[in-house]
Amino acid sequence: MLFIIIGRLILHAVFTNTVNNLYNKNDANGIYVNYDKLDALPPPVQRYLRKVAALGMPMIHTARLRHRGDFKTSLHKEWTLINGEQYYNVTPPGFVWKGSTRLFTAIDCFISGKGGLRVWLLSAFPIKHLTGSATNEAELLRWIGECVLFPTALFPSNTIYWKPLDDTAAILIVKNNNKIVKYKVLFNEANEIYRIETRRWYDNKSAENWVGTFSDYSWCKGYIVPSKIEAAWVLDGIEYPYARFTIEVIEYNFCERFGQSKAYAVL
Repeated sequence: MLFIIIGRLILHAVFTNTVNNLYNKNDANGIYVNYDKLDALPPPVQRYLRKVAALGMPMIHTARLRHRGDFKTSLHKEWTLINGEQYYNVTPPGFVWKGSTRLFTAIDCFISGKGGLRVWLLSAFPIKHLTGSATNEAELLRWIGECVLFPTALFPSNTIYWKPLDDTAAILIVKNNNKIVKYKVLFNEANEIYRIETRRWYDNKSAENWVGTFSDYSWCKGYIVPSKIEAAWVLDGIEYPYARFTIEVIEYNFCERFGQSKAYAVL
């Protein structure tokens, strides 16, 4: 029992320090939403950005959320319940996620261009720690794929670029630390992003097709964001979902963990 208590204290300290490190890198800019650069974007991107971010709202520089949902530790295993909390930084790109099930707790992060995944059995005993170039790229792609939750991050900038495909799709290109990654982004008739597609490293072994889907968009204090997200690997043409999350609370432009300040925006 003592080992479990010590292990959980260490996990808590690792998580707290990682979140603090994320927000120490924050470069808040005090800029507000404007549509000056949107006319040059592909039409579906224009419509999406005008819908999800109201003119004059603050550009989002941090976000934090809590979610519940289902998760698979392996594609062919059963679903298990999971609860999580996540913290995002926009400039520079970064995030810290902690997800907990009955059997394990995981901390996934991307800070200063470096990614990492650590897993503890029973929230006490470390059993997995992934780092390296493949993890760095995978975590950058995760951050990009979740920008729909803090959508002003998708406005054009010196690191965010959009290229046209057709009236319902576009290519999102992100440059970060001399790394260039891409997503195919699909829009529905409601001018919402409902699906994204890319290639990501699968268990740091091989690059495979990956998709994310978004639904149940709702108004959130000047922004419109989805409350349901799903992630899946596509292997041999078959989609294998492994994460289905429902966002319970999301808050913007605070640089603390939950419980340390008053919320700005709540779904």
